[in-house]
Amino acid sequence: MSIFEYNGSAVVAMVGKNCFAIASDRRLGVQLQTIATDFQRISKIHDRVFIGLSGLATDVQTLYQRLVFRHKLYQLREERDMKPETFASLVSAILYEKRFGPYLCQPVIAGLGEDDKPFICTMDSIGAKELAKDFVVSGTASESLYGACEAMYKPDMEAEELFETISQALLSSVDRDCLSGWGGHVYVVYCYTFFCYDLLHTKRRRRRRNHRYTEGAYSDDGSFRYHRSRREVRKEERLRKSLRPRSHRVRVGVRKDHRSSDSGLSQHAGDVGQVHGIRVSRESKCARKGSKRRGRVHHGPRRA
Repeated sequence: MSIFEYNGSAVVAMVGKNCFAIASDRRLGVQLQTIATDFQRISKIHDRVFIGLSGLATDVQTLYQRLVFRHKLYQLREERDMKPETFASLVSAILYEKRFGPYLCQPVIAGLGEDDKPFICTMDSIGAKELAKDFVVSGTASESLYGACEAMYKPDMEAEELFETISQALLSSVDRDCLSGWGGHVYVVYCYTFFCYDLLHTKRRRRRRNHRYTEGAYSDDGSFRYHRSRREVRKEERLRKSLRPRSHRVRVGVRKDHRSSDSGLSQHAGDVGQVHGIRVSRESKCARKGSKRRGRVHHGPRRA
């Protein structure tokens, strides 16, 4: 398994008519083990630029903190926000700077430029950009996302239709990938407004009929009933089985008339219950509980 697939991820960005949408899954796992179901992979740089980071979760958080730091320095120096193209170049330069020990993540950048023109791009772990005019994908579910987006995408979609399209593409894709899922986060941005939607994961549960058993008890002034569920009946059956007597246990004791020499072993060959003067008897625990003479066990006639 690749290190990029260690935590699992799915990120997709799609453009519409003067708007864009970016979505990701909610799962954080360690290979096939799920750790959290509310992990944030999409981050806001400012109101018109968003970034989604897929890959190793620790590098995702480290790279995001460094990008926020660099953008704040740019705001202090230039007194304006970064354009999406400028921010994409910044991310590419930071990734290429660490090319010999790269950040193990793949960014997806989406934003609105001049005249509300949407811009999306993705890049690999060393900053090689890939521009697109329709959609870009990243993460372990990228193969499924490519197929779903190619089937559902239409150019010049409005914000509501874009939200429906990217949501259906994301949910249908993560269902085919065992390393991502548990719903998703969807951001739809147009003009200076953005909306965040949480797609919750719904488990398909088999319907179980809750059968109830009725027992009646009657008294002088009338009758009453009380109900017990199937779970209570099974619990009572397990309790009843646990209180049954166990199999016969072995009791071991040393005879008082035991001789120290082993010369008489051949004489006791026929007595199975005595070996080296040690007597072995089998009796149940419940039988011993009511017996007054627990220490006396009959082993046949004594030898002279």
